[in-house]
Amino acid sequence: MASSFNETSTDTKTKRDYESTMVGVDGEKLAVEEMNGRERQIEEHGIQKFNRLGWKRLTIVLVAEAVALGTLSIPSTFATLGMVGGVITCIGIGFIAIYTSYIVGRVKVLNPHITNFPDAAQLLFSKFGCGRFGYELVTVMLGLLLVFLGASHCLTGTIAFETITESNTCSIVFAVVSAIILFLLAIPPSFTEVAILGYVDFASILIAVAITIIGTGVEATKSPGLSNVNWSAWPKENITFSEAFIAGTNIAFAYTITLCQISFMDEMHTPSDYMKSIWSLGFIEIIVYTLTGALVYAFVGQDVKSPALLSAGHFLSRLVFGIALPVIFISGSINIVVFGRMVHGRIFKNSYIRFINTPVGWITWLSIILVTVIVAFIIAEVIPFFSDLLSLMSALFISGFTFYFPAMMWFFLLREGPITTPRNIALAILNGIIFLLGLLILVAGTYTSVQDIVNPMSDSPVKKACDACRRRKVKCISPHPCKQCQSAGLVCRTSIQRQRKGRQGQTANILTELRSKENEQVPTRETNISSPFAVPRLESLTTPQSPQVSERCQFSRAPGLLSHGLIDACSEYFFSRMRGTVPILQPNEFRKHIDLAGKCLHAYCLVTALCAFVVTQTGFAVDYDASDHFVNFSLEEFRASLIAEATEARKHIDPVTDPVRQSIIIAFLLYGCHIGLGNQRHAYYFLREATTLYTASALDDQPSSRQADDDPFEEGKLFWLLVISERAHAIRRHRPITLQVTTESPRLEDDPDSPTSNAGFLCLVDLYRPFDETFLAQWNGTNATCSIESLVQLQERIQNAVPVDLDLPDILMADLRVSQQWLRIMIWQLSTTAGFLSTSPAHACMDFRHPLQIAEDLCLATWKLSKQSMETHGIGLIEKLFEVACTLVDVMACLSVAGLRSSGFKLGPQDYLKHLCTLIHDLPGGRRRYLPLLLTKIRQTLPSMMEPITIHLNLQPYPVATSSIAGRETLSPVVSDRISLRGSLPESTSADIHPGSAPGNWINGNFNYAEMSRIGDKTPEIDEAFLQYTSYFP
Repeated sequence: MASSFNETSTDTKTKRDYESTMVGVDGEKLAVEEMNGRERQIEEHGIQKFNRLGWKRLTIVLVAEAVALGTLSIPSTFATLGMVGGVITCIGIGFIAIYTSYIVGRVKVLNPHITNFPDAAQLLFSKFGCGRFGYELVTVMLGLLLVFLGASHCLTGTIAFETITESNTCSIVFAVVSAIILFLLAIPPSFTEVAILGYVDFASILIAVAITIIGTGVEATKSPGLSNVNWSAWPKENITFSEAFIAGTNIAFAYTITLCQISFMDEMHTPSDYMKSIWSLGFIEIIVYTLTGALVYAFVGQDVKSPALLSAGHFLSRLVFGIALPVIFISGSINIVVFGRMVHGRIFKNSYIRFINTPVGWITWLSIILVTVIVAFIIAEVIPFFSDLLSLMSALFISGFTFYFPAMMWFFLLREGPITTPRNIALAILNGIIFLLGLLILVAGTYTSVQDIVNPMSDSPVKKACDACRRRKVKCISPHPCKQCQSAGLVCRTSIQRQRKGRQGQTANILTELRSKENEQVPTRETNISSPFAVPRLESLTTPQSPQVSERCQFSRAPGLLSHGLIDACSEYFFSRMRGTVPILQPNEFRKHIDLAGKCLHAYCLVTALCAFVVTQTGFAVDYDASDHFVNFSLEEFRASLIAEATEARKHIDPVTDPVRQSIIIAFLLYGCHIGLGNQRHAYYFLREATTLYTASALDDQPSSRQADDDPFEEGKLFWLLVISERAHAIRRHRPITLQVTTESPRLEDDPDSPTSNAGFLCLVDLYRPFDETFLAQWNGTNATCSIESLVQLQERIQNAVPVDLDLPDILMADLRVSQQWLRIMIWQLSTTAGFLSTSPAHACMDFRHPLQIAEDLCLATWKLSKQSMETHGIGLIEKLFEVACTLVDVMACLSVAGLRSSGFKLGPQDYLKHLCTLIHDLPGGRRRYLPLLLTKIRQTLPSMMEPITIHLNLQPYPVATSSIAGRETLSPVVSDRISLRGSLPESTSADIHPGSAPGNWINGNFNYAEMSRIGDKTPEIDEAFLQYTSYFP
């Protein structure tokens, strides 16, 4: 693939930068950790709001945008090209549009930080050293085209109202009504909300097309009859290049899928599904366009009008326009929304205001939409040759968005390996043809459109348009009778005196006046404005596909990042401490990857990802000889460099080519890295990529992926590791799952080389196996069928999954015991939601005090374990402890004072809570991330325990002091909430404000609180305002 985008870092910020840097109320940039609680809450809500679009709704939005009234203009192109030429053009351009959409989507997948087409253009133009210029150029192109498309829909709506009502109302009134409707429909900023309207739009256009086809067929059965319809399989006689070219470009413009594709993809919750939407839309368009064009042309013949509904008779044209009103306005509003999102996102690029969930956000959003609609209204009403100007802009801009920009993206952003490989030669020829086709449309289309605008000015001394052309807003060509009136069968005349105050009385309605005075059909080109330019948009996301990789791709490795000391230390730590719970590699297999890392990009990416995984997940710091490039780097900066290097290397390899198993492992390791950082969206992205690759049966289809010395047990372990990780993540974050356990799933057999680790992993599998789609549907509230018996059986199964007398190393037992008790808490929470708990239940697990027993079991298990054994499992284990502790606090709040204390020699709930707080305090990452939240939970729910806990943890309040955070003077409003370590750190130094510099706090710096879902919706919430005080915890 082409070289990385490091040299243009000033032009393009990574998505991680966007999510870790926000803008405060005063406009000053703040790190996410320095945002107050309200800002974090707004940010989290915004992320959820704009991350809900699935591929099915995306398909509906695309159909609403693409398959508009332009469908009814396709039959006229068949009349020009003939039946054979029309069918071939529709199908051929349709598949080209699908392919170019795949290219644009692939660019988005490999560069998740881009949010719209201008960002992708900046990435492309940066290869020529002018990234900023490309960004601004495409921004102007896209903005102008979207505004003009909105104007075309406003004008089409006006014409539709005039056609339907045939009233004497001034057409300006209908234009204003159309603009108001566009404004109201464009208010929702989320495409997920727009998708709801898309169902109406889709049904509307299908009914309109069906009525048109049936109506023209009925008309054709009349004189002279179907047998005498003058349709032809070949182009019409004496066809000119200009006529054929215009007919072809009308079809090409109707297939414009890529224009807003990246904008849609940025809102998908599962980007890997984007090709499902592309294929669905592509086939819908091909079928609808081809059938509509062929059938209507066969029924009407060479006399077919554009739009085709005018060939169905006066009544049916009114009926179809009425049915198609949702199509006109919903499709137009989508153009307005995309333009508004682009402008709004640019204004508040790094601010939480960009999510449009604050008063400032809504005010600016409504202002942008209102101004855009007003400008579109003015353009549609004022410019006399608007349709030709729109044709010019479409030739100038759509040719790039659909054809030559995607082709250039393949050559400069997606091509992998030398151009001389057979695959690259074939793709180069294909993309070269697409590029030349785009240039042809650009040059010839622009020339034709300019000539259409200029010719009337030079060929004719006409000083003012005739009445019909002036009212239809088309140019008046040549002396009277003008070409427009001749082609439409109208009488061409010019009024002696033009009205000065708008159209009034009987002349208010164009169609009424023209029909009554001339007894002719309404002109055709006027209503064609929305047709060839109904630009589709595509937001699909990700099908892993990319050309073949080789080391000669232009990926630039960071010099000195991976030293032999680092690799050896991380691999030794991984295989000695982590392999039992992450059984995805063997030592000898990994050693081969190390040897190949200098020559193979797959191997280099895997080695880098594993080092990043070890350092990020556990905070394991190694001593090695750093190069001059990294000698002054902190551990946090070095960890970020490792993740960035692995991510960048992964962009240059094809995940579905050999070796696929390595691609799955790399995706899983990057998932673990982002879990360690708290970047939940990034983590979920890589987890879904790993499970999707496995679900696609890539391993089965490519036996060459298996190496000669592969462990026969590794494939089964990889599957079950993905199952465990996906289900644990689904419970914590309320996500869907991909992998299903069936009779065909790989079996876990006894591993003679590692019987102890295999036994522990088998128990871990047994823990998570019952949490299938049925449980998750109940957990997420989508399935209300839940019984006490099923939950009791599930509790018993989890309780028995790990034998009491199981003898395993502490590292394995730590994960097993903590996961077991955490899952028991999750089941109890579901029982709470279902209303199954009571004070005197038939089953002990249905007692509302059951978490006390779970906490006791957890404490007894962890007291036996070493701290080092729990540190190995990273932040995921701490989060489980935290969730158990929060549930324990809620139950303790319902107990009497006597019930909280220990009795005799038996420990009580207070002791369990102190122990859990100690674990969270002592484990790396817990003190900074979860301890502040837990203490606030205790203070709000169980205030009597605050003093015993702070004394037990050796914490104490310290006096109020101003502290500089990101250059701003901040004063804590609550003195009692500020806590510092006694003895662990010096007195109130900069380490109090920037704890990332303190020893042991290896993961404090870039944690994204806005993306952290504490324990989902099933546990009581913590006051988010507390988050503004977290900077005072060391």
